[in-house]
Amino acid sequence: GQVSEPLSEAAKGLLRYLPLLLVPPAVGVMVYAADIAADFWAIAGALVLSLLISMAFVGVLMQRLLKPHSKREERP
Repeated sequence: GQVSEPLSEAAKGLLRYLPLLLVPPAVGVMVYAADIAADFWAIAGALVLSLLISMAFVGVLMQRLLKPHSKREERP
């Protein structure tokens, strides 16, 4: 398939800077691999906990944002 010319130009501009976004984190992981491995369970626990808190927050927020819409639809 082909992509449109504007999309192709935008992608070329972004792909030029992709190494700047990927190389520093990869180097950091390689340099600090021993430290990351030593604290693996703390890092994993923090990631899981932050995921659960974020999902709960987004769920509550969506319920509150959708509440006015559901009341409007119930009216005949």
